[in-house]
Amino acid sequence: MTHTELGKADAHRSRKRYVDRHLSDVLYSTARAFAVVLVTGARQAGKSTLLRHSLNDMKGFDLDDSGIFDALRSAPVDFFKYNAPPLILDEVQKAPHIFEHMKSLVDAVGKKGMYFLTGSDQFALMEKASESLSGRVGILVLQGLSLREKVGCADTAPFVPTDAYLDTARTRRASEKEVFGTADVWNEIHRGDKPELFAERTIPWDVYYGSYVTTYLERDVRRIVNISDLGRFQQFMRIVASRTATTLNYASLAHDLGVSEPTAKKWLNVLEATNIIYLLRPYYSNLGKRETKAPKIHFLDTGLAAYLTRWTSPDTLRCGALSGNFFESFVIGEVLKSFQNFGVSAPPLYFYRDRDGNEIDLIIESDGVLYPVEIKQSSTPNIGTAQAFKVLERALLRQKAVELGKGCVVCMADRLLPLDTHTLLVPYWCL
Repeated sequence: MTHTELGKADAHRSRKRYVDRHLSDVLYSTARAFAVVLVTGARQAGKSTLLRHSLNDMKGFDLDDSGIFDALRSAPVDFFKYNAPPLILDEVQKAPHIFEHMKSLVDAVGKKGMYFLTGSDQFALMEKASESLSGRVGILVLQGLSLREKVGCADTAPFVPTDAYLDTARTRRASEKEVFGTADVWNEIHRGDKPELFAERTIPWDVYYGSYVTTYLERDVRRIVNISDLGRFQQFMRIVASRTATTLNYASLAHDLGVSEPTAKKWLNVLEATNIIYLLRPYYSNLGKRETKAPKIHFLDTGLAAYLTRWTSPDTLRCGALSGNFFESFVIGEVLKSFQNFGVSAPPLYFYRDRDGNEIDLIIESDGVLYPVEIKQSSTPNIGTAQAFKVLERALLRQKAVELGKGCVVCMADRLLPLDTHTLLVPYWCL
């Protein structure tokens, strides 16, 4: 796509329904603090649209365009000479060598907000940018649309179930442009979080995700790992999607696909690096254990997970065997987005499990306080749902580690209600 064609494509996109992204405010503040801003995230999460909408049609180039890529590869000095900043460059993971050229230009000019970059290979880009542009680059992560963004909510605070946050959530509920009821939420869980699918409701869900998977496999997967049989990798994606909200077991993954454990691990790393999945680490007071014990897998786009596991409608998904897993991954994704949209790229989120099998779906660590969160798709969970909170409290008292805050059960309840003196029922719309 040429620069002129890119401009035409942007004009076409601008006529579609644009959803205000919570990361916009953070984008502006980051640009005032750093010479280079890098926005990573899954393919089609809206990274390019965010930059072009927020930066007033700043000149930009897409490295998926072979002509642009060839120019940057063969003559990077001349490219930057004839294209002065400020400048947007999309899909920069294809040309990581340009970071060194940017460093020289940034050091020579000494201005903020010179270059705005996007890319879908999160870890490789972060590593390369940190090496070449240390102290010069601000890194942000953009996921798909959050529920708050879909209903037009202006509140960008990360989800931490304090009294202050929940009071604000109750207030904002009355002023939201749209209000999703239980059935609507399952529609959104099934349709997924991609901005184009939300803005253009007439786009066939299965056609969109079929094209998405093909593009992802041919562009992202082939670039990161050498896989001759992409159909095998797609089968691997289906297996992982069917295990969303479960504990990672490399041996089981490898057995089901018929590959070695190192191969399963390498392929899972691809899914994590490209923001297809999120690995929720276990909480231990010993920080080292968080990296050595098995995490839980969560598919970030539940629409993509539903497509891969062949749940063809919201109703079949809601009534199916994996409904609880999908709801849990949806909630984890919403909490993750609330932090990353606030500029916290690696939020302090964990889960808890002890040797006796007591488990808590989510632990949020904030200002030295741990907030335990259970996730249930029921609208009327009982106090037994939160019994592991007491176990965690006793463990923390023995270790004299951190303080335990008020717990909550995120569920399909209509209203915010106390479950007991230390636990609240928190409706999904508070996320």
